Amino acid sequence: MPDGGLRDYGRADGDGGSVMGDIRRGGGDANVVGLTCQTDEHRGREAIDGGAVGFLTKGSVDVDSLADAVRNAGSGRSAVSSDALGSLIRAVRNEDVASPDRLTEREREVWSLVSTGMSNRQIASQLCLSERTVKFHVGNLLRKTGTRSRAEATSLAYREGFMDRQE
Repeated sequence: MPDGGLRDYGRADGDGGSVMGDIRRGGGDANVVGLTCQTDEHRGREAIDGGAVGFLTKGSVDVDSLADAVRNAGSGRSAVSSDALGSLIRAVRNEDVASPDRLTEREREVWSLVSTGMSNRQIASQLCLSERTVKFHVGNLLRKTGTRSRAEATSLAYREGFMDRQE
């Protein structure tokens, strides 16, 4: 197994964060650097949370700096391009802003029903909304709570006692 590696987020075999997590869970000890053409706040954070030791954007690196980043990763040193660093800083700042307290009353209703395992169709029927509107509210609650999936939002709802307050 190599000491360092590069994971391109542009590949179609899964998102970079989950693939890097799979590498770690599979017993791989390689220090992986994430690479992407996008600089949104979530990509870098997802790579780091997935176990990457660095994160670079394609527009900010050349072949030599890529090789240096992989060599550095193999030695356990981090590599982050300046534009990726900016997105990581924004992600950390937004983490502080992500809060269930910022949800609207309707988003809280939807969250409560999501947390019981209801599908968007079932929630739409219960609240007399369109499925598209429910999907919109689910997206907002995920963003505002800083969660990435319905399961994670459900876990947060129970962990934070939100479900207890709904009764």
